[in-house]
Amino acid sequence: MSCQQRYNELQSERQQFLDVAHTCSQLTLPYLISRDGENTTHRPLTTPWQSVGAKACVTLASKLMLALLPPQTSFFKLQVRDDKLGEDLDPQIRSELDLSFSKMERMVMDSINASNDRVVVHQAIKHLIVGGNSLIFMGKDGLRTTH
Repeated sequence: MSCQQRYNELQSERQQFLDVAHTCSQLTLPYLISRDGENTTHRPLTTPWQSVGAKACVTLASKLMLALLPPQTSFFKLQVRDDKLGEDLDPQIRSELDLSFSKMERMVMDSINASNDRVVVHQAIKHLIVGGNSLIFMGKDGLRTTH
C-alpha cells in the first residue's frame, strides 16, 4: 500500500478535525488553515469583520513563544548530578565542568539564534492554538513546520 492510498483511506477519520480547524481558522487567522484541494494563491480570504480572534491568537502565541524560547536567555542548564560524580571530586575540576557546560549552553543558544527555529516554533504554536494540531520536522536543513 502506498502512502497516498493510506492517506486517502484515513481521510474520513480526520475530516471532522479538519472541518473544525478550518472553521476556527476562518474566525481567527483565515490564511493559516486551508482545505485540501483549494487553490490558496487565488482564493479570496473571508474577512471576519473583527480582529479580536486574530489578536488573541497572535498574542497568546507570542506569550508562549517567550516562555518556551526566551530571547538572549538560556532556557536550560547543563549540569552533572552530584550523586553521579562521587564525593571525592576536586572543586577545581567541578568549576572546569561548570565552565565547559556554560560554553556548550552558549553554543546551543547561538545556534538557535542563528537559525530560523524561532519562526518555525511560532508558526507551529499558532497552528496549535487555532487548529489544535501541528508537526515540526527536524531535518538536516533545520526545523520545518508541516500543516
